[in-house]
Amino acid sequence: MWLGRCDTVMLTYAAVLAIIATWMRRFGNGPMWQTVVGAEVDACRRDWYYHLLYVNNYVDYSQCMGHAWYLGADMMLTVFGLLIFCVLRSWRARKIAIGVALVVGVLTPAVHIYYQNLNAIVLLSPEVARNFLVNDPTFNNMHKRTHTNIVCYAMGMALGMWVYKLMNTRFDFTKYKKYRVIYWCTFPAMLLLVMSGGIFYIDGIQVPLVVRLLYSPLVKVLFGMNLVVLTTGTVFKLETVYRGLLEWRGWAVSAQLSYCAYLVHVSVIRYSAANHTSLLHASVFQIALTYFGQLVMTFVLAFICWMMIEAPFSQLVKICFYSAPNEQKDKETELIGTSNCITSSK
Repeated sequence: MWLGRCDTVMLTYAAVLAIIATWMRRFGNGPMWQTVVGAEVDACRRDWYYHLLYVNNYVDYSQCMGHAWYLGADMMLTVFGLLIFCVLRSWRARKIAIGVALVVGVLTPAVHIYYQNLNAIVLLSPEVARNFLVNDPTFNNMHKRTHTNIVCYAMGMALGMWVYKLMNTRFDFTKYKKYRVIYWCTFPAMLLLVMSGGIFYIDGIQVPLVVRLLYSPLVKVLFGMNLVVLTTGTVFKLETVYRGLLEWRGWAVSAQLSYCAYLVHVSVIRYSAANHTSLLHASVFQIALTYFGQLVMTFVLAFICWMMIEAPFSQLVKICFYSAPNEQKDKETELIGTSNCITSSK
């Protein structure tokens, strides 16, 4: 199942990349077209193979789908996780490997900050946003690397092993419901962690190096711990408030379109910025109009992308690899039912 889903994701990614590298240059001709869109088209024509190999998060200063660094990091982490659970057969070896990965994920951001004098987080400014982050040293050297993002993944693997072990031992989680307040604090805690980065935006304050060294790895660990608590409480049905919200069926449509929307949203922003022929007045209404207009266009294009690429190919994978076992299972169920009826009649 994972292989089929991976193939679908790769095909969708390759299709969007191909459209940007070929047809995108012909979709507009605004005064900023070549600077904003043409730069991405040229970069994708030059660097497309880095993306198809999923090593683009180790390629710097490329305008080609800069936001897709996450896909490269996620693919590498997925392969890393598969190696741990497929190659290492003993639980002890897996625990050691996950522990080493956790240590690497905690130490490497601090090492980058110390030796390259980086910020603890990516600081957005007009200059950084105009280049879509790709020229920012913190973004290139720390934010998008696989080894600096392995902390939460290692914690997730450890959580998966723990949950699997508890489920096999029929663990009774009901006696821990008195700690639901900790579970309910996860969302506010994650919001506070995000807002805590505001200290680096305060004018006139030079954040000391030691604070940057401690903040970057610590915030990753704390954020990961919040996700561990939230996931554990959801899996073991600790309560129904957060779990009910997360399981709301209304998320189904947006969840289906989320990957395609992620791939195309920066292209929509580039297109919108490159086609303006005059300056815009920065008002709350204008900003809201621009934001929601780009949001709607993103999901319209995501729906087209999903209908034409992701959905049909996903169905093709299911037909090719999963239809026969299901038919066999149905036949076995029918035979069992017939046998029960014969036995009952006797």
